Amino acid sequence: METGPGLCAESAQWLVDRGAVTVMIDSPAIDSAVHMPYGDCTLESHVTLFAQNIPAVEGLGGELDAVTGRRCLLSCAPVRYIGGDAFPLRALAIPLD
Repeated sequence: METGPGLCAESAQWLVDRGAVTVMIDSPAIDSAVHMPYGDCTLESHVTLFAQNIPAVEGLGGELDAVTGRRCLLSCAPVRYIGGDAFPLRALAIPLD
């Protein structure tokens, strides 16, 4: 977490400008380490994306190479709870081709 690359605010804005509806990343956090709580705590990418109601899915793993570059149906089902802002989930990608 303390060395994760994440996104800078400009990268997050680039995704917003191009109509992203969800951002998924295989690093531990959507923000780079310098903008996390042990850095300057600005959470720039979180703020940029969430201001546009674009959710972020962080820490993806598994067999990502099997679906990279393919059109997929994605399913990410977090548990809904009051006052929560993050939750572990199982992300499934079903190739459509």
